[in-house]
Amino acid sequence: MRILVWSSILVSTVVVGAAGATVAEPPLANARLAGDFGVVTKVTAVSGVDVNRGSRDTGTWTFTPTCPNGACNARLRVEYGRFLTTENIARITLKKAGPLYKGSTTTPLVECNFKDVPGEMAVRLEVTKGAWFNGKWRATKVAGRYDYDAPATTSGIYRCSAAHITATVRGSLES
Repeated sequence: MRILVWSSILVSTVVVGAAGATVAEPPLANARLAGDFGVVTKVTAVSGVDVNRGSRDTGTWTFTPTCPNGACNARLRVEYGRFLTTENIARITLKKAGPLYKGSTTTPLVECNFKDVPGEMAVRLEVTKGAWFNGKWRATKVAGRYDYDAPATTSGIYRCSAAHITATVRGSLES
């Protein structure tokens, strides 16, 4: 016998057999993106900034859903130790479309003569794995990329060229 469990979206299909119930995993689009993710980024393209292609960085990306339950848009708080110069934090609201999340913000990811240069950071992530936690379907892994573009600028007598960084992102739920 097949039993469909519904809320506002299909949650899962339960197949009941002689030995008991088997629960199929819900779609990744239904996984709630929440909590702290340990993230590794790898620079795949770079220009105008002293960062090497292939360099890696680690950080904590914290996702806070904008709704009380289920999968929905999320606020992203990015902490980095190496690239950011002022707060070491960027905040981005991510819009959800299926298992994909996209958003952008202005943040100082590079500097010119020790002066922060605000640029546009665009993030695109996909939920790549989910698991059940306390009866809730949660995202446990994400992957994607970010692109960062800052304009050419001057600081005192220094002129700094426009900067571009593209990096892949891979993250796993920590809490």
